[in-house]
Amino acid sequence: MQTALKESEELHTTLPMDKETLRMCLENGILSYVRKLDSEIYNIYKNVITVKYRLLEDGDIPEKRVLRIEINLTGDPIQILQDEKRLHAFLFSDVPEEKQHLFSITYRIP
Repeated sequence: MQTALKESEELHTTLPMDKETLRMCLENGILSYVRKLDSEIYNIYKNVITVKYRLLEDGDIPEKRVLRIEINLTGDPIQILQDEKRLHAFLFSDVPEEKQHLFSITYRIP
């Protein structure tokens, strides 16, 4: 198992995330969904500056870790809210229900 994770880590370094975050994605079987979501973010939002993937740990609940997707973008706030509905629809239709709790999306608008 350890060798398989190491090989997978080496193959999946194109997303902007550190190794610990990548390992969490691999262990939870969500990396393919993260790749699709990354592509969809750039399809939905027109003014994306960056997208970052980070591991978010809940200090109150041991072992509770989720993938925080931080989208930095510019644009009209009303349009961003409308686009957010499209992204959530994609997330809820493409990611299995039992894995949806592993995602947290935040936005940064300068």
